[in-house]
Amino acid sequence: MAVKKKKIVKKPEKIIIDGFLFCRKELDVKALSEALEDAKVTCECWPEMGVIEIPLLEAGSIDLERSEITFEGEDQIFLENHDIKGVYEISFPKNALSQAGAAFRALVDATSGVICSDTEDFYPVYAGNF
Repeated sequence: MAVKKKKIVKKPEKIIIDGFLFCRKELDVKALSEALEDAKVTCECWPEMGVIEIPLLEAGSIDLERSEITFEGEDQIFLENHDIKGVYEISFPKNALSQAGAAFRALVDATSGVICSDTEDFYPVYAGNF
């Protein structure tokens, strides 16, 4: 009797990009979610947790959380020099960049901000300008 072997199909690993939304206008989570909705970007908001989720069609979601990170030294000077008043941590699937354009534009417009990487020099920048 022949034994059938099951074919194992590996799903591609989802790569998540972690970064920051640096805000030149200080907005709380509720005000930021309202700005997204005004821009016709669907989102879910949990103000008591400081979290916003922006669902994307096929790629998962963009997740934002009010940051509790304390920047020091050169990073703090960088933020001061760029007039950054608020920080959100942001994460999104790498394959979502093509779907994230409208949401990124709405976030940058609402905050006069910039969406950038969680790297030593905050590059690459995904939306907005320093």
